[in-house]
Amino acid sequence: MEETSTSTWIADCLVLLSILFYYYLTLMVLASYSNVLLVSAGHHSSSTLNCFSPPRIADSQTVKRIKRKGEKSA
Repeated sequence: MEETSTSTWIADCLVLLSILFYYYLTLMVLASYSNVLLVSAGHHSSSTLNCFSPPRIADSQTVKRIKRKGEKSA
């Protein structure tokens, strides 16, 4: 009796961990995809290198540029 409850508890933990892991993976993929879209739209370049480059951290100038664009459109 004791072993079955322990094994089901371990199985539940593994299922929960795998769900969290896949959730984290999809978040990372979505973040990198949106970052690629932002970078390609900002530089107006359709190079395929943007798709394979790691996600870049936006510096202060690009953040200011994005804020300015938002203020103009609003």
